[in-house]
Amino acid sequence: MEVFDVNQVIEEIFKEKLTYTIDGKEIAASSHISKEQGELLFELIKINRLSKTLEIGCAQGVSSIYICSALAERNEAKGSHEIIDPFQMSDWMGAGINALQRSGLNNYKLIQEPSEIYLPKLIEHGSNSYDLIFVDGFHTFDHALIDCFYSTKLLKVGGFLVLDDTDMPPIHKLACYLKKYPCYKMCGILTLYPKGLLGYITKIFGFMPLSANTRHMLPRVARAINRRPRTIVFKKISDDHRKWNWYSAF
Repeated sequence: MEVFDVNQVIEEIFKEKLTYTIDGKEIAASSHISKEQGELLFELIKINRLSKTLEIGCAQGVSSIYICSALAERNEAKGSHEIIDPFQMSDWMGAGINALQRSGLNNYKLIQEPSEIYLPKLIEHGSNSYDLIFVDGFHTFDHALIDCFYSTKLLKVGGFLVLDDTDMPPIHKLACYLKKYPCYKMCGILTLYPKGLLGYITKIFGFMPLSANTRHMLPRVARAINRRPRTIVFKKISDDHRKWNWYSAF
């Protein structure tokens, strides 16, 4: 297998819109985070000198590349990344792992178990152990809540919980709940807008101007134009000491 540098593989995915399965078959690059989201993860790890990271959901591997390359660039001997993705070889045909391998990155471990099964196992080995956890797995409210529940226990105080796809209704609702946690402080958001003049107007006024020609396109681009952030970063500022009957409306 030919190995490229990280930038070449990223360019291939974003510009040429293609990637490869684990057996080398060319497929469309259709399920991954944006460059802006990748750069957010990269800078978060680099600036805060993070070394132990966990990711729930890999798909075609773009987020994994940004995380692993940030760890590798720091030349941190203890830097390591764990990826939980039970569907990597079945649904995604190993595309994410192939992208990592072609990028020359090997500072990761793939766990092919459902997150709701594997995360409690990690708790058994000790809580407060991760610097950053990126949650981008199953996107129902209850499943993502389980991921965040265990992630809160696994994060070090001072660590970061990065929640993806917060413009989707169930994940947006989850983010509203997490904002109420006393142990978290929201410290970053990333909102994506369409390119060009339409994106500029949307960003300034908070809506997309409609015409007879654009109304039929609205459902297709609704997620891209709304004002909900695509990614939210929470910092764990203390241990989670909520009482058994804690509740805050969200």
